[in-house]
Amino acid sequence: MFFIKSIYLLVVLFIYETHCINYAPVVTTRNGQVRGIIKTLDDGTELYVYDGIPYAEPPIGNLRFRKPVPIGNWSGVYDAVKYRQSCIQPDKLEPDNNIPEESIKSEDCLFLTVWSPLPKTCGTKRPVLYWIYGGGFETGTIFSIVNDVRYVAAMGDVIVVTVNYRLGPWGFLYAGTDDAAGNMGLYDQLEGMRWVKKNIEFFGGDPNLVTIFGESAGGMSVGAHVVSPLGAGLFRRAILQSGAPNSYLGSESREKSYNKTLYLARNLNCSTESGRAIVDCLRLKTADQILNISKTARKDSKSFEPIFGEDLMPVQALDALQKGQFNQDIDLMYGTVSQEGALFVESLFPNVFDPSIPKPKINVVAAKQYIQFLYMVFKEPYGGEVADFYTRGLADTDYDRLRQAVGYGFGDYNMACPTVVFGREFALHSQGNRVYAFRVTHPPTIPVFPNCKGWMGVCHGDDVLLLFGFPIRLRGITFTESDYQISRDMIQAWAEFARTGSPSKMGSANWSEAIDRQSDSPYTKYMDLNPNNYSMVSDYYKESCEGLWLKLWNVKK
Repeated sequence: MFFIKSIYLLVVLFIYETHCINYAPVVTTRNGQVRGIIKTLDDGTELYVYDGIPYAEPPIGNLRFRKPVPIGNWSGVYDAVKYRQSCIQPDKLEPDNNIPEESIKSEDCLFLTVWSPLPKTCGTKRPVLYWIYGGGFETGTIFSIVNDVRYVAAMGDVIVVTVNYRLGPWGFLYAGTDDAAGNMGLYDQLEGMRWVKKNIEFFGGDPNLVTIFGESAGGMSVGAHVVSPLGAGLFRRAILQSGAPNSYLGSESREKSYNKTLYLARNLNCSTESGRAIVDCLRLKTADQILNISKTARKDSKSFEPIFGEDLMPVQALDALQKGQFNQDIDLMYGTVSQEGALFVESLFPNVFDPSIPKPKINVVAAKQYIQFLYMVFKEPYGGEVADFYTRGLADTDYDRLRQAVGYGFGDYNMACPTVVFGREFALHSQGNRVYAFRVTHPPTIPVFPNCKGWMGVCHGDDVLLLFGFPIRLRGITFTESDYQISRDMIQAWAEFARTGSPSKMGSANWSEAIDRQSDSPYTKYMDLNPNNYSMVSDYYKESCEGLWLKLWNVKK
């Protein structure tokens, strides 16, 4: 999820546990014994939480930029009862305004947390949900209140595992060498999955019933593992939320990534004679020195992201899907929120897109210019065609619809349509599995970002707030009964999908599969996630994602 900032989090933090530690039972894993902590929901329901278990050796010294090394065995009992270190990241990234994470940052950060309801009957194993956080591959941590998944575990009756992975250059620098081969952050996630496969049964989880899920960069990561040959057998199902690896930020070529490495090296006075020389030099730099350069890299289009063309992601995601080169033995669920791009255009152009401005200085010509400017930044040639598409039929006085048009122009390109097209291609090039889609159209009373209101609809990240049960935790305080209902229903649907491969229902509405594979012109059907009228809808993205963007991306219908 891209960078949380909301005043209501202060309320959540205030009521967060401050009492004495109540220990959970010691669990014997293949690496050693682990002691956890008992955490409690507001209704008294208890969970066993094993917080900050190391799953890989600290990637420091000569292991900086290398793929993760599996954790060795330890003696004695490891106390997994507190927050550990988050991976190195900036405290604040503009224009996203994320709050500082609530823990110390270090390169020694490869930890995961297991959230478990109290044990059932002996021998009964629960399905497992494996959460990969978002943050643009630059920020995020499992040790943030934002990624507190207690309600998913408790109300869904599932085991939930959350995983830290390296970010920025530590996670994604590519130097063309074996010890800086790129995608280290994805390999971290993969190593966490391998740990789960080996150990989750000791926590009451079923190692053969793992569902990986993530939002934004987390969704992009999930999609990367879906198309990766290295993920085979490690998960049974996958859920992509507002992100896919075929997006602008989701993956890039090795050549483009190497140019970013050169940029970092030059700014740190490292020799660029070879990738080997760059890596040797960067390993001598402090974390702060690297961070000071990399934290503003996004503004210069130099931020690091996953690459294709190596073992984890051999080819581009859509090519892999169309060629059938992906994990076809899994079920898939994917979806978006109603206005993926609103937050980003508002943060870039606040004097026009601030929803508190009733009559902003915008007209049809100006809206087109904003869209065309964005596509100049993306270095895409079709900005004019995109601008015409999203502004057609609008008048100069349609202030909110014009602002929405720019938001769609940004969000459909970056998040919504890559997710929709990924799910569509997965469904069309696989058989015998189940594929479901959704779109969140209910705006929570208190959004993730306080400036998300008015014309902005449901903003990027609001689905995570609903899914992780904040409206349940703060029911009747800051959230309405409708917020509570959709939060509860989403948890049940996600858990049911993890358990059976089908989300079953939302309220009284049956959740049918997304694609009719027998149709000559298949269009996607989505569950409209709105508690006032749960229903299946088939025309959300028919003209945009499945019309305009399939053509612009040269994807066969």
